[in-house]
Formats: sequence, structure tokens, C-alpha cells
Amino acid sequence: MRASIYWLLSTLTLGCKDHHPIKDSSEPWPVDESTGLRVATLPPLVKLEQWGDNESTESKLALGYAIFNDFRLSGSQLVSCSTCHLPTQGFTSGSSTDTSDRAYPHLTPVLARNTPSLLNQVYARAFHWDGRPADIYEVWVLPFGEPQMNLTDLPQDDIWTTDDPTAQIRLQQRFTEDVPGYVDWFDRAYDVDIRESTPEEVWDLTGKAISVYMRKAVSVNSPFDRWNQGEKDAMEEDAIRGMETFLGDGGCVNCHSGSLFSDFQYHNLSLTKYDDEGEPIDLGRAKVTEDEADLGKYLTPMLRTVTMTSPYFHDGSVLNLRDAIRHHGSSEARMDPNYDPLLDVVPEFTDNEIDDLIAFLSAIRGEPMDRQYLSVTPELP
Repeated sequence: MRASIYWLLSTLTLGCKDHHPIKDSSEPWPVDESTGLRVATLPPLVKLEQWGDNESTESKLALGYAIFNDFRLSGSQLVSCSTCHLPTQGFTSGSSTDTSDRAYPHLTPVLARNTPSLLNQVYARAFHWDGRPADIYEVWVLPFGEPQMNLTDLPQDDIWTTDDPTAQIRLQQRFTEDVPGYVDWFDRAYDVDIRESTPEEVWDLTGKAISVYMRKAVSVNSPFDRWNQGEKDAMEEDAIRGMETFLGDGGCVNCHSGSLFSDFQYHNLSLTKYDDEGEPIDLGRAKVTEDEADLGKYLTPMLRTVTMTSPYFHDGSVLNLRDAIRHHGSSEARMDPNYDPLLDVVPEFTDNEIDDLIAFLSAIRGEPMDRQYLSVTPELP
């Protein structure tokens, strides 16, 4: 039965090459003339189109860049988005979990979830570990109502409750009263006087402005992309072997698919931890859907920058990529009664296979973003 499932998944993923004319049948991975790619199921990222409701301009970019890095906007006025999403760290913190602004002035409690990378988020179809944000604009502003930036009156030891309405009011106050220079910045960027706007309108504009800045946080044109488009020597042999395992016997592509190497679905890898009363510490996707079937499920992470965004998994419980890969093929990944059946086709990887997979994952890392936008000290109003 397992072999049949694997054959079906592999067939659906890799397709039938006989249906497409090829340039050179002597190559193990020839370029398909109909797609211009060796592996059409893992295409390169295309140029990001302009958003019709939020076209990029220099004034919006400057505004979003400032907001992302301005510590005066948080509850304590001591942290910013870039405190945990460091541009030089792949827009992660590099820590398993981080102290929330809500805990200030204490160092505990820490957040239960690992800070995800924001690189290439502007291409994504789902966001955060549990999929709470409705769209790309919400991604950047929700933390102000959450413990991370905390413009609320919620207790210091509460790391789960959110209060968006209060945060919206407070954020508008920050922009118009505490740091009034933002009034002119918003006017230049969006031709609006935020003193006359509703808190919800300012909230939405904040998300839009940060989104324009985050369009710069992309990682494209990887060695794999160049090899995939026909550049024969762009990828080393060990990386090609790793790609073959990724697409074939490893079963990795069943979840890590497409140009972003994510199916943007939610999967249970048996990583749920429980408190002393036997209750799950983190509900995962079920926190959003309130569906028991989603307990312990988390969003499939994108992999284009995975080699630079340690530690791994939703709770940062695995420090290195080798152990993260090994977990997927282990018996521990299948301990939860609700574990994802796609794991049944993932083998117990050998050390050599893991070496090759890491070589491949290194080869899908793209070029670094423009250094001009790596600083956490931009011009502020």
C-alpha cells in the first residue's frame, strides 16, 4: 500500500516527460522546450507584480522602512519589528524563541513560537505558523496587537491573547501624538491626513507601507534556478543528487513544492508539547480554525533561505538543518495520532542522503537582498 501511495505521489509531482519535447535526451535532466526548465514543478520566482491597491513608490518605501525599524512604536518603546526579524539574519532572530515586548521589563515569559523568516513573504499565499493573517498587509501589523509589539493592556504573562482594536487606537496615537512626524510621511506616501482617519484605516495603511519595504526582502536567482533554466554548471553534483532525493525517494516535494518550496498547507509532524495537566501548549492551526482536526498542524515553511534561518520548526526546537531533515523520516515524527500521512512515504535518511539534501537546499538559496535595506537604522521622522 505504501509503495502504491508513493508511486502515485511521485507520478503526480514529476509528471510524464514523454508528453514534452526535449532539447537533449542524452542529459539525465534535459531542458523541456515547452517550459524552458529541467524541473518544471520547481520554477524560479517571477518578478513581483505591482499591487493594484498599493503601487510601490519611494515615499511608501521610506515610510515602511522607517516603521519596520522604529522602536518608538512598540508598547515599551524599546523594540521594533527588526528586533526579532533582523535583516542580516534572514529576517529571523536566530533564537529558538524570543521574549515578547509584553513581558517588559522582564525577560520571561518567552514566546512559544519561533520567529519565522520574512524573506520572500511577499510572494506567499498563507502566513504565520497558524495562518491567522488574512492577507500580506495584515502580516506586518498584527504583532502590534499580539505580545510581540504589544500596544495593549493585557497581562505580562499572557503570551496568547490579542487585542487588535486597542492596538489600532494606540498605533494611531503613536503616529499622530507620540511621533507626530509620521503625519507628514503618511501624507507624502498615501495623500491622507492620518489625524482624520479612523484607527482601522491607519492600521491598514501601516500594513501597506511595510509591505512595500518588504518587497525588497526577496532572495532570487539561486544556483538551482540557473541550473533549472539550462546553465549546466550552476549546480554541483551533490546538489543534483540531493534534488533527486528531494523529488523522488525522499518525498520532500509532496509538501515543499512550487517556486517557493511550500504547498502553503498545514501539517502535523508530531511536535506538539503538553503542560503538566496534559493540555497542549500550542494548538497550532486549531487556534485559528477551532477545529480539533487541526491540532498540532503548522504551515509548511518556504525553503529558499532555509540554510540561513536556523533554528527550525514552529517552536525552534531543532537547532540544525541535519536534525530537522532527519526528524521527518524518524519514528518520532509519527508518534502523534494525528500525524500527517504524507510522512509515511518519507524514508529514514542516510547520512549521505542528508549531506546531498543540504547541498541542494544550499543551492536554492538566492542572491542576497540589496544591502541598502539591510540597516536597522534608517532615517526616522
